[in-house]
Amino acid sequence: MKKIFLLIVVVCIFLNSKGTNKFYIQPPKQAKYGIETTYYFGKIIKHNSRVTTPIHQFSNAYEIGVNFYNFGEKPWQRQRKYPNVGVSFMHAIYGDRQYFGHSFSLLPYINLWLFRTKHVDGFFRMGFGIGFLTKHNNPVDNPLNVMTGSVINNITQFKMGFNWKINEHIYITTNGSLTHWSNAKFQNPNLGINLVAGSIGLHIFPWVKDYSYNLNKPGKPRKRNEGLVKFSMGFNEMGKVAGGPKFPKYIGTIGYNRYTGSVNKIMMGVNIAYDPMLYQQFKYSEIHKGTNQRWKATNMSVYIGDELMFGKLGLFALVGYYVYYVEPKPKSYYFKFGANYYYYAFGKNKEQKMFVSVNLKTHNAIAEMLEFGTGITF
Repeated sequence: MKKIFLLIVVVCIFLNSKGTNKFYIQPPKQAKYGIETTYYFGKIIKHNSRVTTPIHQFSNAYEIGVNFYNFGEKPWQRQRKYPNVGVSFMHAIYGDRQYFGHSFSLLPYINLWLFRTKHVDGFFRMGFGIGFLTKHNNPVDNPLNVMTGSVINNITQFKMGFNWKINEHIYITTNGSLTHWSNAKFQNPNLGINLVAGSIGLHIFPWVKDYSYNLNKPGKPRKRNEGLVKFSMGFNEMGKVAGGPKFPKYIGTIGYNRYTGSVNKIMMGVNIAYDPMLYQQFKYSEIHKGTNQRWKATNMSVYIGDELMFGKLGLFALVGYYVYYVEPKPKSYYFKFGANYYYYAFGKNKEQKMFVSVNLKTHNAIAEMLEFGTGITF
């Protein structure tokens, strides 16, 4: 699983577009809207030694969605090679249904083109949404399901594949994907369901017209270097079963961003996180007695990642490494995947921005926390 998450970070960096040159522009007859149907066949994987639920059967999933295309009306669309966005409804029928049941998910997503040719397009898709599971852990009725502890869950999906162009109205798509359902440890247990699947689908474009692509080159970034200050928090549940007390966790971030283009920046910085749940454990169990227990409940890490800009929205992936952590940690590294929304620009040339953010923090394929934050770049 570590290799999969590292691959996602690498792909995000690769998707730093340098412009519309050397990129195949589609023929004039195009559609602004398309309908997509997909069938998935795969299996829930045991991504951790703590997964004791018996997993023997294969899983199936069905998806229907709507895609929205653009032709470079905005500079970031041209810089990003005209990505399309969409939203889909996904129904997953898990193998070993006596433990996992079904799920029903609403999944907004964005498709980024890896390449486009006359006969086939390669793409990378990222989606984040909400999922509802029909079965989760219950100490009496479903004790063997140690992967999900709640009905409502986040769904995160990464997909890579190809669109095979039959004609201007019909594409056949083949893909490989990783889809993750979890509640980010808001309610235990929360090892998460990870479905690795292959899929085949059909894209239908009922209405096509003559559209012209805007080929004007997007401008250069207004600045190359950027500072960042951010405050975030999330919630964890104490214990390993549902119903325990929930504690906040506070994270402060100081970072440096380097723009490599007008719509891409490399991220690096330092995170300091304080965990009141750990402090309470130390205090009442008299662990680290006689020392600064609050400091013992704090960890520090450094990170590096990449953020893809889509107008006011930025999607990022990063990998972090702990440089200070008193308690035994799940791993020495972690991953974060999320979004920043830059809602207000001010200062000279509008170069300072205020933003809100949401991201999922994971140790390999196990979610630790869903973080919500606010910050400023300067």
